[in-house]
Amino acid sequence: MLMVVDSQHTSKEIGARLRRERQQQRISVRELARRIGSDPNTVSRLETGKRRMSVEWLSTLSDALGLRASELLETVRPEEHVVVRAAACANRWLEDCWYPADQRYTVQVPADPRYPGVERFAVDGQCPAMNLRYPEGSLLICIPFEAVDGGIEIDKRYLIQTTRDRDGVREYELSVKTLVMDDDNRLRFVSESSDPDYQLSVPVFGAGDSEVQPIALVIGSVQPE
Repeated sequence: MLMVVDSQHTSKEIGARLRRERQQQRISVRELARRIGSDPNTVSRLETGKRRMSVEWLSTLSDALGLRASELLETVRPEEHVVVRAAACANRWLEDCWYPADQRYTVQVPADPRYPGVERFAVDGQCPAMNLRYPEGSLLICIPFEAVDGGIEIDKRYLIQTTRDRDGVREYELSVKTLVMDDDNRLRFVSESSDPDYQLSVPVFGAGDSEVQPIALVIGSVQPE
């Protein structure tokens, strides 16, 4: 008979920790299953607590993730719900980038003690404009720009809204970019993309008839199943 992990650490809690560690390492369910010589369905059941976490499974999974078994038994960080309010997609211009209230939805993410009292929200990363930083389809966790102490910082990621007028119509683009200092000592927002069509760079204050406004600071990401 397989020995089951101590009852003070439930299979569901350990599975949640396993899933977070896997996602942080950007390992798919299928890849983890391959590493342990099993199948994706078994991994999914272990992550959701639908299959009991034995000591043998704990050892096998922690080895596959390069962890000590004790790290999967550490206290799991509490989780919070955040609202997904918009889709961030460079090169897509809309009259309104934000989801209507009835199209917004909530997701559960690890609590973040760095910003006590600050309400977080999320956006869908729906294009490859930042795929060197975040896999396409990631949910990007943000805090409002007005809650950021000290203004913008180099090498941080920001949700920015670019505005332009086309034939008398006000259009908006919502995207995530990294703030850098270029060779001419000018601040620019740049994409981190492997796709030439999305390797974009814009001055902090916009160019031509466009205006650029930082909306939020990106403080993390999660990958939905």
